Amino acid sequence: MNNENESVAEAKIPYLSAAKMEKLMELVSERSLSTITPDYFKNYGFGQADAYLAINTLKFLGVIDDKGKSTDALRKFQLRGDTRNSEVQPILKTAYKKLFDAVNDPHKLSKDDLANEFMHHYSLSRRVAISAVPAFLKLCEFAGLLEQGSVLTRKRTADPSGKSQKNAKVHSRNRTFSDRNNLVVIPISDGKMELRLPHEVLTRIAFGGDIADDMKSLTKQLSEFAEKYCKNNQENDEA
Repeated sequence: MNNENESVAEAKIPYLSAAKMEKLMELVSERSLSTITPDYFKNYGFGQADAYLAINTLKFLGVIDDKGKSTDALRKFQLRGDTRNSEVQPILKTAYKKLFDAVNDPHKLSKDDLANEFMHHYSLSRRVAISAVPAFLKLCEFAGLLEQGSVLTRKRTADPSGKSQKNAKVHSRNRTFSDRNNLVVIPISDGKMELRLPHEVLTRIAFGGDIADDMKSLTKQLSEFAEKYCKNNQENDEA
C-alpha cells in the first residue's frame, strides 16, 4: 500500500513553467477560495493543460484536497514577508520530502544536477525532470529560499521571420477544431505529436486515482514513440 501511495505522489510532481508558476502563486496568495477548479485558472490566461497542472500543483502542496476544497495551508500562502517564508518552507519541504532528505539545499544545485535528482528520486523521464526544475525553483523563490526575481521567466517575442505568426495561425486552427469537437489538445514531446482528450477525462485525471496512473503511462509511451519516430518533423516543416 505504501508503494502505491508513493507512486501516486510521484506522478504529481509539478512541472508548470516558471511564468505560470509565478502567476499561480500570485493568485493563491491574493485570493481566498473555498473551492478551486481548473476553470478558475482559465479565467486568468491559463490554457487547458496548464489549468490542470495548476490544480495538480496545489494538490501536491496540500493547498487543496482531492475534491478541490482549500485547506488550512492556503492561508499560510497568503501571509507576507518572513512570516510567510517560515510557514511555507515546511510545506514545500514536506511536499518534496525525498528531494530535501537526499540533498542539503537542493535549490542551490545546478539545473542539470537538480534534474538528475528528480530523475533518481521520483523516477521521472529527463524531459519531465527538466520541466520540474523551474517549477521547483519558482516555489523556492516564493518561499524565500531563493532571492525574489532570481528565477527568470521567458516571454514570447515577435519573430521578424513571420514563423511565429504562421505557427500561431496553425495552432488557432487546431484550437478551433478542438473546441468544436469538445476535445483538448495535449502536445506530446514539444509538439511533435498531439493527444486529444475530452474535457471530462482531464477533469478525472486532475483528481488522481487509476486514471492518472494510466495517463502517465500513456503519455510516457507516446513521448518515447515521438522521440523515436517524429524527431525530424520540425526540420522537415522548416525546410
